[in-house]
Amino acid sequence: MAHDHSHGHKHSPETPEVPKYWHSMDSTQWSSESDRIKLGISTPPMQDQLQSIQARIRQGAQAVELGFIGTGKGSAGQGNFTPGTVGIPEREAIRDIAKVNDVKISSVHASMKIQGLAGFDGRQGFSEAKRAMDMEEVKRTIDFAGDVTDGGAIVVHTGEFPYSVQGKHGETPFKTKGGKPIQLSEGQAIAQRSAQYLVNTKTGRVASEITPDFEVDFLEKKKDSRELEFEKKTRKYGWFVDKAKANLASKELIDENKTEYSEHNQGMKLSNEEYKNTYGDPGWVALHFQIKEGITQSKSDELWHRARYREYKNDFDQSKIQLKLAEALHSRSGIAVPDAEGKNRIDALRHKVDISEHHVKAEEEYIKKYDLQRKNAYDQLYNIRPIESYGVNKTSESIAELALDAARVTRDKNLKNPLFVAPENLWGDQYGAHPKDLRKIIVDSRSKAVEYMTADKIKIHGEEVKNPFKGRVKKALGHMPSKSEAKKIAENHIKATFDIGHANIWKKYFSGDEKEFNSWLGHEVDKLTKDGIIGHVHVSDNFGYNDEHLPPGYGNAPIKEFLTHMQKSGFDKEYIVEPAHHDVGALHAGMEFLQTPIYRIDTQTHRWTSPERSYFGQTHVPGFVTPGYLPHSGGEQKPMVWSELPLE
Repeated sequence: MAHDHSHGHKHSPETPEVPKYWHSMDSTQWSSESDRIKLGISTPPMQDQLQSIQARIRQGAQAVELGFIGTGKGSAGQGNFTPGTVGIPEREAIRDIAKVNDVKISSVHASMKIQGLAGFDGRQGFSEAKRAMDMEEVKRTIDFAGDVTDGGAIVVHTGEFPYSVQGKHGETPFKTKGGKPIQLSEGQAIAQRSAQYLVNTKTGRVASEITPDFEVDFLEKKKDSRELEFEKKTRKYGWFVDKAKANLASKELIDENKTEYSEHNQGMKLSNEEYKNTYGDPGWVALHFQIKEGITQSKSDELWHRARYREYKNDFDQSKIQLKLAEALHSRSGIAVPDAEGKNRIDALRHKVDISEHHVKAEEEYIKKYDLQRKNAYDQLYNIRPIESYGVNKTSESIAELALDAARVTRDKNLKNPLFVAPENLWGDQYGAHPKDLRKIIVDSRSKAVEYMTADKIKIHGEEVKNPFKGRVKKALGHMPSKSEAKKIAENHIKATFDIGHANIWKKYFSGDEKEFNSWLGHEVDKLTKDGIIGHVHVSDNFGYNDEHLPPGYGNAPIKEFLTHMQKSGFDKEYIVEPAHHDVGALHAGMEFLQTPIYRIDTQTHRWTSPERSYFGQTHVPGFVTPGYLPHSGGEQKPMVWSELPLE
């Protein structure tokens, strides 16, 4: 992709580098150059995969990605195909037909209906039941891939939870070589109403949400007022942003806030990372302010009840003393039964004692209620975190666990290459779409997988427990790995799928021009490849608004620049074209767009695009063949016709 000089490349954003191509009849170059870009194609996920791969082979595909649309119990009649709808004989047939035709099944896409592995089920929050169901679908896909492939990607969509594009990435704009900041935003009006969610980590439920147009009213004592007078004031979202920044920058505030946390959490200390997710997060700071204001408002009621408690307690104590004295007076007089006046006084005092005691107990209950409300409010507050803090952790837990299944199936099936879980960047206002999101998902998931493979204790739902994954690790690997080995295993079984068409949709949020967009995206992809994040690639095109799945070259995605960068990074796997209504035509168009060599050996057609009307998918003698299908002898393959006479 395009890079500026700050990365040491020869090409600037104004002169993006694209692949060096060749003439289709240039026999000195095609044998090496054409093999560098390997285009494959995905099968329709709503169709039978055995029939689909047969069709793709007849259409000329040399690499295929299988996939599914359904979840749960499949139904072939309704087009709800799942891995469970493909039986053992069909799986064997898929594997055999691919092997016989020298076609590689490079990947399998888990159900397209899965969007994220954090278990987010809508505005209510996260559900462990949903997370388990989505993971089960991926596990079924891993088992299926073990039966039909020699290893490769298990693709699953990201889209872990919603966020605001401007709220998440607006404050860290891309800067061009000339220092021009480029903002990412879904539009000011939308961004002002785009919610940032806070989640209760105990339940996974959304506890609060805040938008940039948030404001809260409160009362404050008037300055220089001799009387107890108050005035109404308003805090706006920007105030909480500034407060959060100050909480992170000021050592005095850090100490003060951490002390407050300890006082409300039985002396527990707040880690620096957790401090960022609480006192350093504007949404959490706003909730903290609201809770404290609510506690302040109820504090007046509590103080009133405490005053009444002291009053009733004093009456109760005095009444008991008076009653004791009255009873003692009659006892000392030797009166066994007091006279009428004395009896009435004793009865009245006993009644007063009873009433006072009831009032004292009632006020105690009121005070307990307020104390409990305050404790519960702070307990809830300190269990609340930004949605990203909770959601990404759940995603990493899911992917780490699935990676163990991928390792187990790879070993059990003795596959040539590792099966790896390959989260795919989706698009728009869902976590996982931005390249930085994708990188964090992979890095965190690998770290979590290492923890599962090596730690004696791990945290589940915030509670430290004995590591329950050790048995599965030994079953998957045959032994317990060292930490260094575990890191390598995690890297082998967790990699990203990068979809250049999905990435192009960021164009609608990008305030710069097309060259600047290509430069931004180039920088982001460069970081991913340098860190070994990308393991699988999808190629489709669009105009930067929606995932239209146009053939490569039909839209404005920087596909050539992207493929150039991937080539230079050492990526040597297949690039899977994901078609829509163009079907196999998307593969042919991609081959034309990338100037992949195709040799015409008769005169029945005249245009490059004529393969759709000659060889591919037809039964008559081919008019076009790709280099991989040309016969050869003597070890060196050269262009020639089926008679093995060289082309003149």
